Order: sequence, then C-alpha cells, then structure tokens
Amino acid sequence: DWLMVYPKASRNYFRTIAALNDFAGPRDKVKSCYCDNEATLLKAARRLGWRSSTSPVGIPQSSGVVERCVRMIKEGVRALLLQSGLPATFWAYAAQCYCHAHNTVLREGESAWNNLHKARHFAGHQIPFGALVSFMPQPDATKAKPAFDSRTNWGIFLDYKLAPGGIWRGKYILADLPPLKANIDSKPFGTKTH
Repeated sequence: DWLMVYPKASRNYFRTIAALNDFAGPRDKVKSCYCDNEATLLKAARRLGWRSSTSPVGIPQSSGVVERCVRMIKEGVRALLLQSGLPATFWAYAAQCYCHAHNTVLREGESAWNNLHKARHFAGHQIPFGALVSFMPQPDATKAKPAFDSRTNWGIFLDYKLAPGGIWRGKYILADLPPLKANIDSKPFGTKTH
C-alpha cells in the first residue's frame, strides 16, 4: 500500500487541492476517492472532478484501514525522531521520510514503489532519517569557500525530494550544518576541550 503525508499548518482549500494533485501525479486519473466527512477534502475532491464516498460520522470502525495507517505513521515518526535525536519540530520531515521508507521496502520481493511506478524498485540510497551526511552544496556556495577548504558541507538527511505522483529525480532534502562542520574539522571525535 502506497503511503504519502502532506503536513500543513492548517486545513486550507487550495493546499488540499495541491496535495491531492501531488498525490495523484501527472499520469494517474482519479475517478473516485474515499474520505471522512471533512468539508475541505470533499470540496477539493469535487473541484478536481473526483467522485467521493464518505465514512459515516462518529463511527471510526468504518474507516479502520485509514485509522490504522495514521497510527502506523505516527508510531513511525516517533521512532524516527527518537532514533535521530531530532526534536519533534522535525515531525513533518520524519513523516514524509517514514512514508518513503515504507513505500520502498521490499516485502516478499515486491515494493509499493514498484507497484506504483511499474518500473523497478527504488534505486536511490536508503539513508536513515537524521543521518549526518557530507554533500555538495549549490555551485555559488562553493565559490565562497577558501581555496583549500573542502568542497562539501555537513548536513542532516531529512527526506527524498519527490515530484508529483511520487516520482524521484535524484534529489534529497538536507539541513545544512556549517557550525557542526567547523567543530568536526577542528578536533577529532571524542576529544574534549577544557
């Protein structure tokens, strides 16, 4: 089952349309969707020309599959934040990264990634959320460095940059950590200053 998360600060009609379009992607034509009775979702689905059926109000058992997915994502986000040591303010990145990991993991030789894209399994590196990474910054940032300084920056891996429809074009989402790089370059790990 393909999972995607679209964290937003508030429920907004236009953001909901953008999220639904992003989920569907450029190749898929959605004929109908199933959702709760949330007005913004229903209005956005109608605007996109999707027929929508809804779950009965006040009966969470009727949307059990969705509720289980939400619970699984929340548990996954908590685990990623704990494992990475990052604070809860990074939950949105952790949620998207968790969904990507879920979609690309092989189960009995198959993955949700392959089922959706009908090509092959995910070919990128499987990088843990919050991992320390060394990366090439944008070319203009490299020009500003001293001549003999490293051309890479230190950062934290947050997620894979996906295009609409879950298409990956080889880009990552990273948090640049220049202060950490300066500390790493100046003294070996495990040393203390007094």
